[in-house]
Amino acid sequence: MALEVEVDPGLCIGAQRCIYLAPDIFEMGEDGCAHAKPASGDDLDEKIIEIARQCPNYAILVRRDGEVIVGEEP
Repeated sequence: MALEVEVDPGLCIGAQRCIYLAPDIFEMGEDGCAHAKPASGDDLDEKIIEIARQCPNYAILVRRDGEVIVGEEP
């Protein structure tokens, strides 16, 4: 099953690390927070997980089949 990726706008500080590392997966919104773009493919899973772990404010939540892999439920 594909990963579900969310960025918590209450935690995102707009550091843009995720965007720098994966502009194909993340983008900056007009609200100054990162947002996940629709992405699919098993080859992206490890990249997404690694980037989520590098978020300086732990704002990226990654789930697979409802199970949290990285982050905490808001």
